Amino acid sequence: NFSINKYKNLRNIKIENYLETAKSNFNGKSYSFESGIGYKNKILENFSITPDFSIKYFKFSQDSYKESGLGSAVLSVKGADYNEFITKLGIDFSGNFSYSAVKYQPNFTISWDRKLKNNRQIMQSNFSNGLENSKSSLVVLQRDKLNLGFGLILSENNHQKLNLRYNLQLAKHFINNGGFAEYSWEF
Repeated sequence: NFSINKYKNLRNIKIENYLETAKSNFNGKSYSFESGIGYKNKILENFSITPDFSIKYFKFSQDSYKESGLGSAVLSVKGADYNEFITKLGIDFSGNFSYSAVKYQPNFTISWDRKLKNNRQIMQSNFSNGLENSKSSLVVLQRDKLNLGFGLILSENNHQKLNLRYNLQLAKHFINNGGFAEYSWEF
């Protein structure tokens, strides 16, 4: 997985009657690699259970940038990298059965993500006049995450398929959820 990000920032600086807007444009990129193993066990005629384990490497990079503006309150920010390794241990319960011409494939997944090291994201900046330096360090608090997923795939013999999915991610200071519906017709 690889992505390139382009950022455009506007920061208003207001001191009493003085107002200035500092602007910046910079790039970032991220990439990840994940490898895993699992084994599908049939527990009933139409249901299976699949334990799995994976490890993921993630890297985020942000370029250095300097804000443009008229005064000495504009910032120069040093580029930064952030790396992490995440292990994942999970289990998937899935079914596969048919009624009439429709095939039903429900599934439920539960997994636990663990960051192997609780890294800090560090940002270094200074004002363009060079008189003040700033270094901020953010501890990424979400070291452990619980993931729950619910899905259903409906398909017909004429190659139409509807895939419904909802995912929930829980952590100590974090809740994330999302879902999708996907329709496809194969010909």
